[in-house]
Amino acid sequence: MGYVWLIALVFVGGIAFAQRAFFGFSRKNRVLKELIGTIALTATAAGAYYMMTGVVTKTAILLWLASSLFAVEQIEYVQLRLRTASPRSRLRKYEAGRKLLALHMAVILLALIYGPVLLALAFVPAALRIIVWMSSRPQPLHLHRLGWTELLHNIVFTALLIAAYLS
Repeated sequence: MGYVWLIALVFVGGIAFAQRAFFGFSRKNRVLKELIGTIALTATAAGAYYMMTGVVTKTAILLWLASSLFAVEQIEYVQLRLRTASPRSRLRKYEAGRKLLALHMAVILLALIYGPVLLALAFVPAALRIIVWMSSRPQPLHLHRLGWTELLHNIVFTALLIAAYLS
C-alpha cells in the first residue's frame, strides 16, 4: 500500500510539470507556470519523508504544504520586488507589500494551528523581510543581493522546518 502513495506523489508532480509545459515558453503566464512548477518540485519533501519512513502521514503532507507555501511566498516576493523597482513606487510598494504580508501572516497562523510551533517560526523571517522592505526607503534593485538573501531565507526556513519535525 505504501507504493500507492509514492506513485500518487509522482503522478501529482508529473501532472504539474505537464501543465507547466502546456503553457509553453511565452512570458504571458510566467508566474502561474512558476507556481505550478513549485507544486511539482516541493512534492519531493513528501517523497523524501516517505522514502525515509515508508509511510505518508500528516507530517509528510505538512512538509509538502509548508515547502510549497514557502516557495510560493519567495516567488511572489521576488515578483513584488521586480514590479516595484522604480524609485517612485513607494505607495505602490506599500500597497502590494501589504497583500503579500497578509499572505505570510495567514501562513504563520495556519502553521500554528496545524503544525509544531517551530513550523510557524520558520515562516517568520520571510514575514520580517517584507516588513523591513516596506518600511525602508526606495532603493535600486540589486538582483544578485536579492538572490543571495532569498537563498539565505531558504536555508533558514529549511533548518527550522527540519528542527520542527526532529523534536
